[in-house]
Amino acid sequence: MQENETVTAKNHIPFVLNDARWERWQSYLINPQFTVSKLPGYDADVASNPFKAFVDLPPDGRYRFLLEHARETIMAFIKGPVCRGQVAVNVINEQFWVYFVNPDINYGEEAAGFLQNQAQQLDMPAEQSSNALPLTSWIKFSEKQKTYLKAKSNLISKEMSNRLPLNETLIWDGGGTNPNAALTVMRHFDNATVVQGLLGLPPKTAWVIDYPLLERIHYLLVAGFDVYGNIGHQMLTRMYMDFLRMEGEMNFLLFLPKDERIKVRKFWYRDADDKIKDYMFGDYSKVTVESGIDFKTDDPKAEVFELFAKRLAPVINRHYELDSSPLSAAAIEVLHEIEKLSGKGLKPLPEVIKVLVTENGQPTDIISIVHNRGHSNINSLLDEEDALLPEEDTLTLASGSVGDYPNALFKLDESELTAFYQALKTMKTEKDYKQLLNRFGVRRTSPDFWTTSDQIAELFRQQEPLASGVLDYNRLENR
Repeated sequence: MQENETVTAKNHIPFVLNDARWERWQSYLINPQFTVSKLPGYDADVASNPFKAFVDLPPDGRYRFLLEHARETIMAFIKGPVCRGQVAVNVINEQFWVYFVNPDINYGEEAAGFLQNQAQQLDMPAEQSSNALPLTSWIKFSEKQKTYLKAKSNLISKEMSNRLPLNETLIWDGGGTNPNAALTVMRHFDNATVVQGLLGLPPKTAWVIDYPLLERIHYLLVAGFDVYGNIGHQMLTRMYMDFLRMEGEMNFLLFLPKDERIKVRKFWYRDADDKIKDYMFGDYSKVTVESGIDFKTDDPKAEVFELFAKRLAPVINRHYELDSSPLSAAAIEVLHEIEKLSGKGLKPLPEVIKVLVTENGQPTDIISIVHNRGHSNINSLLDEEDALLPEEDTLTLASGSVGDYPNALFKLDESELTAFYQALKTMKTEKDYKQLLNRFGVRRTSPDFWTTSDQIAELFRQQEPLASGVLDYNRLENR
């Protein structure tokens, strides 16, 4: 059936349903031999916890179902109501890469029953609906999460010591065909974006997501999130997401040398609250198994990124990479230089800029510039300003439209890119940014605004015929 409503990019999640996908679902959800002893009830403590509700379904199939379309799984909350507003999305550490645990790993017998034994510790805020008291509930869920992580760390220590190497083979390679194996998540103050691929320069943090973590992310932020819930429900959901972010980060840190894990974690959580530090440096951080990676340099995190990228090379989506742009090689080189800019000089830039690059007056490409703001830590709900570190600000550039809520539009000829770069490089103040806007910007008050907007929209449609939609201009600035 044809869709006749206007498609808006901010809530558009196209999803292909065909015979091939149906057959794959059948292969790991229906065909495996299993017995359902009884259907799950609707009691809140069961219905809100998939590890209780679906205990009879093989975890392998449940994981593969979420994993096969991992970008859509994550996009369901990135573009959903839960990710609206500064407090909601400041759980995201600006820009980070996401990897997944390989579902083909043959875990031992103890691991097979692990989830069933830990189901009680994996309860989530939805079980309390809108009756949650944030502080007391946070303490309860914190204790459950710590119990789970302690059991998980013991399991990891046994499995990795006896059977499995702690190296890049633990990372899902997409089966050689699925580009959802590598994702990039970016925050834009009060909204966020997820795209396939490893976009931008190597990030400060990264996640490795396993099945229990992926399922809980979905249940916390989509299936169990009550958009009409009271402030207690919404605050508890946000605080619980801190646990899940930290778990994903901890999973990644396990690939680093033992002595490096705590050092990196301390850098990520500078000036954090003592309770957060106690949590971060608790039992799970004490996994003593050494990484199975043979490191060659004094920058092991960079080596891990390189190893993961090499493993995922056949499936990484390079659609948004600057080298995929139709611009000339010289122009792409300038864009790479822009992406290397960092520090306090970037502070005046808004979150998302769309740059329409033309050649002889004809639109050639959309370059999206994402401003990543530096933080000492991201565990504060309401006083984020105190954690900002402008000297650690960076940029992520993309060929194509990234970010559904642009804050500024620019239009320039390809020949002007070097001048644009120099202006960005020397920018220090709000006045400098206004001069940049005066020269290259297309403000809402500009006579050329709607022409530029239409050209961006048409390029977006050409570049992504299925995923494109109308951009939301509610956050456009007019500085």
